[in-house]
Amino acid sequence: MPLVNEHVQKINNTVYEPEKFDFYDPKLQNKMDNMVVFLGYKSLTHDVHNYIALKDGTYAELVLVRGMSIADLTGEQSRVLVNEAGEFFRAQNAGTNISFFGYSFKVNTHKQQRAWQTNKELLEEEIKNETNTRRKHQLNQRLKMVNGEINRLIFVENNFWSREFLMAVFAKNKGQLENKMILLRNLSSGDNAPFRFREMTRKEKEERLYALNNPASYID
Repeated sequence: MPLVNEHVQKINNTVYEPEKFDFYDPKLQNKMDNMVVFLGYKSLTHDVHNYIALKDGTYAELVLVRGMSIADLTGEQSRVLVNEAGEFFRAQNAGTNISFFGYSFKVNTHKQQRAWQTNKELLEEEIKNETNTRRKHQLNQRLKMVNGEINRLIFVENNFWSREFLMAVFAKNKGQLENKMILLRNLSSGDNAPFRFREMTRKEKEERLYALNNPASYID
């Protein structure tokens, strides 16, 4: 019996390129529904918070955390950061449940590529209709620059990955979770706060929930 089947792609010193997944496609909705049973969360609440509703009736909030490079800090700076992190956790109420995790994802430059492609098409049309030799030469030089930028963006998307850090906060009900988030905002508001974070839109949360639970795929 073979170790791999015909659906597994052979990798020859290259990064596996997964298929893109459009979680807004109604044809794929059954896959999202199946995730609920396995992963433990039902949906996002339909309010201003967009909290994560869990199967056991509790709630969670997901926020983006600012990453910090500990390796670039001096010994004293590292000790200060660790002490501040300790103060951060001691300031929480007893039983507060917070999780931190990070994941890597492909850099997506589609939006920038589309903008430059539009610029390229306009230039090509202008070059085609230009009769002044000097002006046409200038436009062609501009077109070379635009093509170079498009190629650079394609290279970045094909070769670079980024890393993101998330914080999940859990509570028994929405009111308790809202109070916890107020406290966390206050504790994270200072410039030297160890865990400064940014709250996300509903779409951003949906993207990250899918990416976290489907590491072989990436958001288009």
